Amino acid sequence: MKRPDAGRFGLFMDWFIADRRQGGRTLLQSFEAENGAGLSAEERAELERHKATHTGVYEVVALRPGTGLTVKDIFTGEETKVADVSSSRSAATWDVLVMRLRRSGGPAQAWGEALLFSPLDRAELKFELEAAYRTAKTYDAGLDWRSFLDSAPPLLRRLEAEFRAKRNVVVDSAGITEVRSFRDLAAAIVAFGKRWVDEPVPALGGRTPRRAAADPEARGFLLDLLKEYERSRERAPDEAADISLDMNVLPIIWMRKSLGLPIPKALSAIQKRLAAAARGK
Repeated sequence: MKRPDAGRFGLFMDWFIADRRQGGRTLLQSFEAENGAGLSAEERAELERHKATHTGVYEVVALRPGTGLTVKDIFTGEETKVADVSSSRSAATWDVLVMRLRRSGGPAQAWGEALLFSPLDRAELKFELEAAYRTAKTYDAGLDWRSFLDSAPPLLRRLEAEFRAKRNVVVDSAGITEVRSFRDLAAAIVAFGKRWVDEPVPALGGRTPRRAAADPEARGFLLDLLKEYERSRERAPDEAADISLDMNVLPIIWMRKSLGLPIPKALSAIQKRLAAAARGK
């Protein structure tokens, strides 16, 4: 799988070849009908691998750099280990990826390119796809969910463009990156965190983060908001040792603790690096 942010065209082409029907058949089925008898064993195996892939919408819950990643289906909650070196290095925890997977026992295999969504898009993306599926069922009562998702890349491309166009910066850590000592940083974090957790946030429907954390219906939106900010740290793999980048995420760690929200493993690792840096000063 290539870089997730390069997937708009690739996912569309995979759909155009494997799932778009014209005259009752897909291009892949037409190719097999016309050329199948002349395929070599290797070519036949490649064709069967392609036919075994299906589109899904997943949240990245863990990365294994250089090996693969673990993803969770945003509709069913099922977790799947994916063997894919490229995506393990280009994706970030909490990314929402639309991609084709092939399952054949053991880790799944990613196929083609992925379409990247923000964690902030997850709830609306679920809503839009479920609504589109209900509409599609009125025309084809026998349509199953997997077949619907396989047919959905044109809709997904449109949604990705719409979400990307309207997305705003929702967490502002201005001033945090300019802090030069850990003592100043601690003071800045407390001031920033206290201000932010009690300010109305448009992305939370006008609720404050503190109110959202206590509201079962809004808590998920708050977590998605924090995930969007947290994953920015993982998008700087070439600067993994830059402590200033870790410091950018420290306000989120403080806010999670203050609001009684769980601390993900990736943030716990950042905490340890910062603690080690503080001891070394």
